[in-house]
Amino acid sequence: MPVQADSLLEGIQIKNIQALQNLSDYNLAGVLGGTIAYKGTRTSNIADGDISILNCIVELKTPFFNLKDLTFTQIDSKITLHNLQNLQIKETILKGSQAGGSISGTVTLKNPYEKSILNLSGTINPHPALIAKLGAMASLFLKQKQGSSGFPFKITGTLEKPDFSLK
Repeated sequence: MPVQADSLLEGIQIKNIQALQNLSDYNLAGVLGGTIAYKGTRTSNIADGDISILNCIVELKTPFFNLKDLTFTQIDSKITLHNLQNLQIKETILKGSQAGGSISGTVTLKNPYEKSILNLSGTINPHPALIAKLGAMASLFLKQKQGSSGFPFKITGTLEKPDFSLK
């Protein structure tokens, strides 16, 4: 028998979601909201979501130059979860005073979740406030390497050990 459900998410403090905090070496904070539509049968299920995080703060475990955290005023994401195993990130848009950008790709969910496989790519566009905060050496590097649409990057590996690389 098919099951269908729609959910509304509002005002969820992600710093209070212990499972999410345990998945990453970064401390995360912000307010989660959005909608999720689920359709499933005994053999197949799919969940589509439009998710937003407001006032997101990502505290870095190891500071990068002078940078201890990244902040975003808003992160909007369109996602689909197939059979509770394959998370497709169709589009994620990052907006903030430090940087903007986009991410898309897949996460193949494993048990335990820390072993989930990442295959993400996107662009990050540092704004002048972030470049100034990083200091003179990083600023010079960024100004030389940055294209008109920002820096393309890839994130591979697993949730517990992600690999970040600039393309």
